[in-house]
Amino acid sequence: MNKNYFDDYDADTEKLWTERLINEFFTQNSLIRRTLGEILAIPNFVISRKMSCWGEWNRSTRTISLSRELLNQFLWDSVVGTLKHEMAHMIDQEILEKNMGITSGDAHGEGFAKACMILDIEPDKASSYTQKMSYKIPERERMTSLVYKLLALGESNHQAEAEAAVAKAHEIMAKYNIKLQETGQERFYNRRPVGKRYPKVPTYISTLCGLMSKYYSINHIRCGARYQGGQYYEFFGQPHNLDIAEYIFYFLLDEGERQWEAFKLTDEYKNGKIVEMRDGETMRTRRNQYSKVAFLDGFYRGYGSTLKKSEAHVRMAMGDNILPILANDRMLRDEFKKAFPRTCSIASAGYSNSGGYGTGYKKGAVVTINPGVSGGSRGKCLNA
Repeated sequence: MNKNYFDDYDADTEKLWTERLINEFFTQNSLIRRTLGEILAIPNFVISRKMSCWGEWNRSTRTISLSRELLNQFLWDSVVGTLKHEMAHMIDQEILEKNMGITSGDAHGEGFAKACMILDIEPDKASSYTQKMSYKIPERERMTSLVYKLLALGESNHQAEAEAAVAKAHEIMAKYNIKLQETGQERFYNRRPVGKRYPKVPTYISTLCGLMSKYYSINHIRCGARYQGGQYYEFFGQPHNLDIAEYIFYFLLDEGERQWEAFKLTDEYKNGKIVEMRDGETMRTRRNQYSKVAFLDGFYRGYGSTLKKSEAHVRMAMGDNILPILANDRMLRDEFKKAFPRTCSIASAGYSNSGGYGTGYKKGAVVTINPGVSGGSRGKCLNA
């Protein structure tokens, strides 16, 4: 197997990256409009294989090229800094030089310096190799950073493209975890509390934690007791897997609450669910209020359908034998038993097709992970 998983960069992923760069271009264009009263016309974008430069603006073809290595190996802030550097050249040539007569014949002259001020970057450091190397991150952090970026690409309005980004993120995670197993590198395991304490843990929290364990190479365990101030969950696994699982857990937790509050404002919720009941030989109807627990349980199981599609993508890309290896990670299982020697298996909770489950499932099936792409652990603490 090719262990340099960052080289697996197919056309679909390049398309998703291009869309992400275009979105960032529009964001910066809003700042330009507020400052200069004009905007830049959208250029062509190219993901370059060049190793000699991070970014390049070609005036004749109106093309911004960004290095594939930059996208693969550096933090998003560094990608944005390079994009802004190339946009500064565009401002210099297409706005300042044309409309304000600011020109020096120097690509990094007075007009460029003014454009850098507008975009809030340093002219002498915007594309410095030394500065970029200061943003370069170790392999583990590089993998998680790329996963965060790919998950953010799920902002696409096209469901198929969003699913492709999530699938690519899972493929990269799988390759990295397989590499750790095959090379015998020393692995470290941590435990991390997530969520808050509950007098009784809702079914949907158990569903969400189950998804994290099934698809993100961690284990989870319910801790505490009602008489101890409530119950909560802990995740257990390698730090990079914990970071990603926690990141997604909190996003989905917040998004589920947001979706529920939005659903409560709809006519469907206000009118209640019409249920037909047989009363003797006649049929009658009654209105049954939707349940938050059923809605959110459906929401998270709906998102699980997207993860199942990602699993199928990984099988196609890496072979059917890869996922069983990850699912049966003996070291993870042994270390989990050491950390929690008195654990026992608990049957998974059932679910209901009534009370909003179906509505929640439909919404969960199309949700995308789209918080800020710089990524990282949410770092939420337990609430008593």
